Amino acid sequence: MSNSDIKIINYEDKYLNDIYHLVIDTITNINSKDYTEEEIKAWINNIDINKLKIKFNESLTYLASYNDEIIGVINIYNDGYLDFLYVKKEYINKGVGSKLLNYVISLNKFKEIYLYASITSFIFFLNKRFTLIKKNVVYRDNVSLTNYFMKKLVK
Repeated sequence: MSNSDIKIINYEDKYLNDIYHLVIDTITNINSKDYTEEEIKAWINNIDINKLKIKFNESLTYLASYNDEIIGVINIYNDGYLDFLYVKKEYINKGVGSKLLNYVISLNKFKEIYLYASITSFIFFLNKRFTLIKKNVVYRDNVSLTNYFMKKLVK
């Protein structure tokens, strides 16, 4: 698979179920290397497919497609808040996340992009020249989850 084989497409509701399962599967199989079983369960329990649909329709959401399969998703709000960047587990470290992020940056809609990176994605965003602002802790179902508040100037 070459980078040119990956297509970036606009989100449509018909992809919602695929994205939901991609996110859950990625958290379960990839983020579980950096988070405990209890943390993963709390994280997943707070992902609601109906709220995802609303989120995706109220913001900019793009998908990475390869051979008509959805292999990645990125979601960003007009103020530059990058909420979602997930890649299907089989396609991690194959340029999918970079292609999605570069696409969003190429839109030239944002002065800066900011996000809360998971422990798992922290190095990815550092390598993309995001600056660590602070270590952060969020609570889901009374379970603490560590993440990192990061920013990048893009204009």
